[in-house]
Amino acid sequence: MMSETLSPEPATALGESHSGTTACSSLCLHPWNKKPVPIDRTVEILKNDRIKILHAQVEARKHSVEAYSKLQEFLQNLNISLQQEICETEGEIHRNVTRLLEKYEKCSSATKVMSIRHSSDVEYARKDYKTAKEIADSDTRELEVQLLSLEHQLDFLLSDLQVLRTYKDKEYPVKAMTITKLQNNVHHQSQQHKAELTELERIITGEQNQMISSRENKTLAILNNAADSVYQTTAPSSLKQLTQHNMVLRHEIELNGQNNAKIQAEIAKLKSEVSELRKMKQTNVRRFVFPEAHHSTAICSPDEDVILDIPKQRQLPI
Repeated sequence: MMSETLSPEPATALGESHSGTTACSSLCLHPWNKKPVPIDRTVEILKNDRIKILHAQVEARKHSVEAYSKLQEFLQNLNISLQQEICETEGEIHRNVTRLLEKYEKCSSATKVMSIRHSSDVEYARKDYKTAKEIADSDTRELEVQLLSLEHQLDFLLSDLQVLRTYKDKEYPVKAMTITKLQNNVHHQSQQHKAELTELERIITGEQNQMISSRENKTLAILNNAADSVYQTTAPSSLKQLTQHNMVLRHEIELNGQNNAKIQAEIAKLKSEVSELRKMKQTNVRRFVFPEAHHSTAICSPDEDVILDIPKQRQLPI
């Protein structure tokens, strides 16, 4: 292609070199007498572009062929593996299908049995329904009879209600007022009765307490008199003397107890006075014996201002 495009250039050069010479004859075949053929550059460019496009298409087709060949190889391998898997799983599928068929046969037989049982159950249910319907019809007839009797009773009660309404409108208000007054009177009477009953119970309780105390006092006096009379008549003189001595001792013990109580009160009072005296500064003996131990001196801190109180002589004004 390059040779074809560059070949006219030397011819042109030769023509130019022999342009000054004349032709030998009209049939002269010398190359310098030939006219150069005009060349179209646009056609050449289009041709080159088309050739490039064709080369690109060829390369693309080659790549496509390679891809298709690889895909064919992959699919062949995949088909082989699938065929192997199918061969391997065919036995298992056959066993599963056989087992499912056996289950289907069992289910079909069970379905037949269930259908027969269902038909018998339906027949039994129909008989029960018929019996229950007959019983319900008889019960309905009885209820209708009862309804009629209740309607008669209702009519009778409605007539009584009308009578009561007439009574309520005319006589009931007067009797209700009378009943209210009687209830109020009963309430007041019950309150008065309760108050009187409470007062009576208080009086009875007081009298009972007085009677019990007087009875106990009289019983104790009788017992003491009887004991004294028996003691005076039957007891020996030594026992009487011992009794008198015991009475004297008991009286003395009581007096000593009273004196002890007074002394204890005085001791407590003195203890309180002593504790108060100990707290007082005037009676603190240690403070006067050891004044250096109990003397409190003011502490001067480093930041405190010191003021010297030095006496100065002041002259009188003349």
